Amino acid sequence: RSLQAEEEAKAKTESRLSEEAGAPKEPSEEAQKFSEEEFEANEFAAALLMPRSAYAAAVEKYTVAGRCDVAKLADHFQVSKKAALIRGRWLGIFRWQ
Repeated sequence: RSLQAEEEAKAKTESRLSEEAGAPKEPSEEAQKFSEEEFEANEFAAALLMPRSAYAAAVEKYTVAGRCDVAKLADHFQVSKKAALIRGRWLGIFRWQ
Protein backbone atom coordinates (compact mmCIF):
# COMPACT_ATOMS: atom_id res chain seq x y z
CA ARG A 1 0.00 0.00 0.00
CA SER A 2 1.14 3.48 -0.73
CA LEU A 3 1.78 6.01 2.01
CA GLN A 4 -1.12 8.12 0.75
CA ALA A 5 -3.50 5.14 0.90
CA GLU A 6 -2.37 4.37 4.46
CA GLU A 7 -2.89 8.00 5.52
CA GLU A 8 -6.36 8.04 3.94
CA ALA A 9 -7.30 4.80 5.71
CA LYS A 10 -6.06 6.18 9.04
CA ALA A 11 -8.01 9.43 8.52
CA LYS A 12 -11.18 7.45 7.75
CA THR A 13 -10.72 5.34 10.89
CA GLU A 14 -10.19 8.43 13.06
CA SER A 15 -13.20 10.12 11.48
CA ARG A 16 -15.37 7.04 12.03
CA LEU A 17 -14.29 6.78 15.67
CA SER A 18 -15.08 10.46 16.22
CA GLU A 19 -18.52 10.09 14.61
CA GLU A 20 -19.37 7.05 16.72
CA ALA A 21 -18.36 8.67 19.98
CA GLY A 22 -21.25 11.15 20.12
CA ALA A 23 -21.94 14.88 20.15
CA PRO A 24 -19.96 17.89 18.87
CA LYS A 25 -16.37 18.39 20.00
CA GLU A 26 -16.93 20.96 22.74
CA PRO A 27 -15.70 20.88 26.33
CA SER A 28 -18.37 19.91 28.86
CA GLU A 29 -19.42 22.17 31.72
CA GLU A 30 -17.26 20.01 33.97
CA ALA A 31 -14.19 20.71 31.85
CA GLN A 32 -14.97 24.43 31.91
CA LYS A 33 -14.97 24.53 35.75
CA PHE A 34 -11.22 24.03 36.06
CA SER A 35 -8.93 26.99 36.56
CA GLU A 36 -6.48 27.67 33.77
CA GLU A 37 -3.59 26.39 35.90
CA GLU A 38 -5.41 23.18 36.78
CA PHE A 39 -6.40 22.69 33.16
CA GLU A 40 -2.79 23.11 32.00
CA ALA A 41 -1.56 20.71 34.70
CA ASN A 42 -4.13 18.10 33.67
CA GLU A 43 -3.24 18.45 29.99
CA PHE A 44 0.47 18.16 30.77
CA ALA A 45 -0.08 15.03 32.86
CA ALA A 46 -2.28 13.45 30.20
CA ALA A 47 0.27 14.18 27.47
CA LEU A 48 3.05 12.75 29.62
CA LEU A 49 1.13 9.58 30.49
CA MET A 50 -0.58 9.15 27.10
CA PRO A 51 1.53 10.63 24.28
CA ARG A 52 -0.43 11.38 21.09
CA SER A 53 1.25 8.76 18.87
CA ALA A 54 1.14 6.02 21.53
CA TYR A 55 -2.49 6.87 22.28
CA ALA A 56 -3.50 6.70 18.61
CA ALA A 57 -1.74 3.34 18.24
CA ALA A 58 -3.48 1.98 21.36
CA VAL A 59 -6.87 3.20 20.11
CA GLU A 60 -6.26 1.28 16.89
CA LYS A 61 -5.20 -1.81 18.87
CA TYR A 62 -8.29 -1.80 21.08
CA THR A 63 -10.84 -0.94 18.39
CA VAL A 64 -12.99 -3.77 17.07
CA ALA A 65 -15.84 -3.25 14.61
CA GLY A 66 -15.47 0.52 14.93
CA ARG A 67 -15.78 0.54 18.74
CA CYS A 68 -12.85 1.29 21.02
CA ASP A 69 -12.70 -0.58 24.33
CA VAL A 70 -11.94 2.35 26.65
CA ALA A 71 -11.43 0.05 29.65
CA LYS A 72 -8.59 -1.75 27.83
CA LEU A 73 -7.23 1.59 26.66
CA ALA A 74 -7.19 2.85 30.25
CA ASP A 75 -5.52 -0.34 31.48
CA HIS A 76 -2.91 0.00 28.75
CA PHE A 77 -1.86 3.42 30.08
CA GLN A 78 -2.65 2.62 33.73
CA VAL A 79 -5.07 5.54 34.04
CA SER A 80 -8.78 5.82 34.79
CA LYS A 81 -11.33 5.23 32.04
CA LYS A 82 -12.39 8.86 32.41
CA ALA A 83 -8.80 10.09 31.91
CA ALA A 84 -8.36 7.86 28.85
CA LEU A 85 -11.63 9.06 27.34
CA ILE A 86 -10.92 12.74 28.00
CA ARG A 87 -7.45 12.42 26.43
CA GLY A 88 -9.08 10.96 23.32
CA ARG A 89 -11.54 13.84 23.24
CA TRP A 90 -8.81 16.46 23.50
CA LEU A 91 -6.90 14.72 20.70
CA GLY A 92 -10.03 14.79 18.52
CA ILE A 93 -10.32 11.00 18.40
CA PHE A 94 -13.52 10.86 20.48
CA ARG A 95 -16.29 13.45 20.55
CA TRP A 96 -17.37 15.52 23.54
CA GLN A 97 -20.74 14.53 24.96
